[in-house]
Amino acid sequence: MRPFDDSLMRLGLPADVEADRWVLGLALRNPAANFPAVTGTLEASDFSVQSHQLVFQRMAEMDAAGSHIDSAMLARELHKRGELETVGGLSYLIGLSDGMPDLPSCDAYVQSVKEKSLRRQAILAMEEAKARLCDPAGGLEQIQEAQTVLQPVSY
Repeated sequence: MRPFDDSLMRLGLPADVEADRWVLGLALRNPAANFPAVTGTLEASDFSVQSHQLVFQRMAEMDAAGSHIDSAMLARELHKRGELETVGGLSYLIGLSDGMPDLPSCDAYVQSVKEKSLRRQAILAMEEAKARLCDPAGGLEQIQEAQTVLQPVSY
């Protein structure tokens, strides 16, 4: 199994790696039923682990091209691009659903991934605004720039 990338946790940013994994696992288990719900809510950047972002991106590209999505086809696509080992190999793709409860849909996990992503975006926007406001050389412009940084964060 691929080593856990805890960089977001070290930074104190919200993440739910298990929800990431299970969204991908459920989408691979039954792409016709689950992948449209996933792509309707999530983008690759919503996933908290870079390898999950890459897996989702390739799945979305395969879906857009009308290709069949399963672990073997996804592995083939990742291998073709030299990315299979980056995501942990075929065994990692197959293991994405290990330990996952048998659920009819992935909605709860999709919502958890999205919530954590929105929290990370809000925290990063606030940190950027804080940096602008704390700049001793800044004036009214810095305040206005900080306000614009915070406005794009929407829920």
